[in-house]
Amino acid sequence: MSKLSYFRNTQKYDFIFDTIGSRVRYWAKIQPNKAALVVHMSDVQRSFITFGELYEKAESLAKYYVSVGIRPGDRVAVFVYNSTEWLITSIAGSLAGAVSINSFTFASQKDLDLVRTIGCKLLVADMRDEKLKHFMTRNIEDLRSKGFALKVITVEDHNHVSAENNFHKILTDMKEKDVSLPDGIDPEDLTVVFQTSGSTGVPKFVPYSHMAIINDLLFLCTAMGIENRDIFFSDRPMGYMAGYPMVIMVLGCTFVTLNSQSTVRDGLSGQVCKILKQEAVTCGYFPPYLVHDLDKLKHTASCEIPFFKAVVTSGQRLSKKILRRFQEYSERPCLGYGTTEVAWVTLSSVDELPDIDDDIIGSPLPATEMKIVDEHNRVVPVNTYGEICVRNISTAKNYLTTDGEFVKLTDENGWFHTGDIGYMLDDGKNFCIKGRAVEIIKRSTIKIFPASIETVLSKHPAVAEAVVVGVPDDRMYQDVCACVTVKVGQELTVAELESYGMEQFKPDSCPDGKGLMPGYFVIFETFPRLSSQKVNRRKTTEMAIELTSTKSH
Repeated sequence: MSKLSYFRNTQKYDFIFDTIGSRVRYWAKIQPNKAALVVHMSDVQRSFITFGELYEKAESLAKYYVSVGIRPGDRVAVFVYNSTEWLITSIAGSLAGAVSINSFTFASQKDLDLVRTIGCKLLVADMRDEKLKHFMTRNIEDLRSKGFALKVITVEDHNHVSAENNFHKILTDMKEKDVSLPDGIDPEDLTVVFQTSGSTGVPKFVPYSHMAIINDLLFLCTAMGIENRDIFFSDRPMGYMAGYPMVIMVLGCTFVTLNSQSTVRDGLSGQVCKILKQEAVTCGYFPPYLVHDLDKLKHTASCEIPFFKAVVTSGQRLSKKILRRFQEYSERPCLGYGTTEVAWVTLSSVDELPDIDDDIIGSPLPATEMKIVDEHNRVVPVNTYGEICVRNISTAKNYLTTDGEFVKLTDENGWFHTGDIGYMLDDGKNFCIKGRAVEIIKRSTIKIFPASIETVLSKHPAVAEAVVVGVPDDRMYQDVCACVTVKVGQELTVAELESYGMEQFKPDSCPDGKGLMPGYFVIFETFPRLSSQKVNRRKTTEMAIELTSTKSH
């Protein structure tokens, strides 16, 4: 009988049954003067907060929550950039028993509408950006004019909002107030809601309990070898799952961050390298775009890159070449996989992976199960494509809808169906991913995985990035459209790209006369992106359909 594609990591770990607020209280007691968070918003603007200050200010803000009627389970919208204020707000919500809902895009009418439809009773709004200040003020007043009783706390003073609602004034005023915080907050109570990136078209809201988020991140940190003395870096917005400052709550580490817009927009600069060195960063989360930046800057004299104890990357497929080079920057470079719905799922050191394939995502973290199933939900043999399913302590049970209701997220047995297509290696523990189920292109009777073509096209010396999508075809249902961007300083024509494709895919030697050869090639100036900086495939597909609709093969 063939070996089935199922693996459960049975490694023993003690679970932490605690709340986030209680964890911060613990660290504040034993290391009050240690920096919990360091934020670099510019070359000269550095701020930090100690564990002692963090708990004291979070407790003051939590008292305010209670004083204005926020009760356990109530929803609080958080529209705040990476800052000490964001962290204080997050911990305050935990202490008050509230559920913090983090926004992806602050200056978005859709996000503000969700504040109302999801049923938030309080909004903490960052007013330090002039454009955002104008947008927020106008729209908050509009919500109130329609009868929505929304309480607002503003980070920074603003003319249109009472000074009584100013964040820092509240902290001062509430410090000595005798307000009792709720007793009996359960570690299994919900505490935070993360938004998905919207890769399927519509972002979803995923709620997490204290216990789920603490223990998943404990497993991640332990697998990476992170200890209390380590200093962790991430450039991601702290309201994202990947940017959530878990090491503060779980291990009492110092967390270093900065203006995430600058690294996405400008890349890993010499100034960022100085910050990493200045703060003595030992560990971190480096998204694929920063891994590419590290690779480029490794031999640049103007940028001295520290050698890290442990780093992890995830979010996009990386080539074998980049993963191998990743080992030059860290003692323990790790590759991870996860989704907002199940948090971190796999974590493997690059050194421990079998013959690295471009698609490998490693093996499950402790207390995590993975399996590959077919369209009938049956587990398939190893090395057979199917949908990746996950079950672990962090698996959210429900989505929070835009109407404020909960809908079931897992199947009847508690499995989350990721929508990712992959397979399990015959070593019995490592998994590979080929792409999203919705990304599969069905040309005639053949199913084509975009990643198989993207990997080949990305090797062209002039191609910066390749995205392959399906476009409608009257005869074959779909055809393959290869979209690429060109490297700075390089030139590339569609004819040259097509010639390269013919050489690499050799359609004439394939049984159907096509194989993986794209029917269309399109050169983009840039690709549209999601707020997570992943390529927006849905929008790219729409643009490709429009560009190819008037073309013939």
